[in-house]
Amino acid sequence: MIIKELQFNYGEFCVFKEFNFMSEALIIAIKGASGCGKTTLLKLISSDLNPDNNAIIQKFEKTYLVVQEDALIPWLSGYDNIVKFVRVSKDEIQNNALFNVVSKFIGQKAYEMSYGQRRMVELFRAILYQPQLLLLDEPFNFLDKKNRELFIKEILGVINKGTRVIMSTHYSEDLSTIEPETYYFDGHFPVRQLLSEER
Repeated sequence: MIIKELQFNYGEFCVFKEFNFMSEALIIAIKGASGCGKTTLLKLISSDLNPDNNAIIQKFEKTYLVVQEDALIPWLSGYDNIVKFVRVSKDEIQNNALFNVVSKFIGQKAYEMSYGQRRMVELFRAILYQPQLLLLDEPFNFLDKKNRELFIKEILGVINKGTRVIMSTHYSEDLSTIEPETYYFDGHFPVRQLLSEER
């Protein structure tokens, strides 16, 4: 992942200034307190937000962002929330190893599901998409330990198929399982660099 000379403001508040980042790691974890810029950085990488300058941000043909906020359409079922955005058939959904995890509620409308169930459908959708770059913003919110472990295993599976992953998470045990290259925000603005955490 390459980012050069990134500048981004929210109004008059400068979040990133002359920000540079480079890593060849297949999986990168970003840590830091709430409001430090993690989500903003992921949205800039995904092009959900645009820099305020001509910054260089490496692009990938297929990029997928899973945000913290619920991104399912409430009145659609789990199935429909997947096939509306990802070109897969019902058979492909049902033949995936994760289907057993979501099978009891994937036919329900999103508003009928719990927060954890909706999050599992969102992660399932991202994995089915098989992007070149998968961006995960606190992906394991609302998941219990068992389901976190299941989805971590599947995320490692897509990495083995060539997907790069950048994720923010506050679950330290998840990071020890995944063994990513880890960076963190120091909480000061504007952000000019991420600090590397020794393994």
